[in-house]
Amino acid sequence: MAIGLAAAPAEAGLRGPVEVTIPFAFNAGRSTMPAGEYTVRQIGEGTLSVEAESGEHILVLSRVESTGKAGDGVATLVFSCYGEERFLSEIRAGWDGTFYRVAKSKSRERLAKAAGSPGSVLVIAAHGR
Repeated sequence: MAIGLAAAPAEAGLRGPVEVTIPFAFNAGRSTMPAGEYTVRQIGEGTLSVEAESGEHILVLSRVESTGKAGDGVATLVFSCYGEERFLSEIRAGWDGTFYRVAKSKSRERLAKAAGSPGSVLVIAAHGR
């Protein structure tokens, strides 16, 4: 299973910033991000940034695939959970079926292999600015 944080985008394709509160520390690729307020925004064609409110932590993701189907209008951050460890695994744009995947770190691969499957699910709504 995975944790999903739902975020309503300001406009189609995440062209407007989306704010989300992530209530736990998490890993994204090789980076560890603290719990807190984050802004997700499209910074270029097919590129998103995830930035902590403090500005000290930033993650940049490139689009890797699209379903080719219209979405439901809700952007979603998806986390894979293994015990107390949480990993940002993808961001779903919501409007156009675009997925931004975070590369699996070695620790995430190791935990996934040992656990067999991720743990719980959590959905948190956010809003566009």
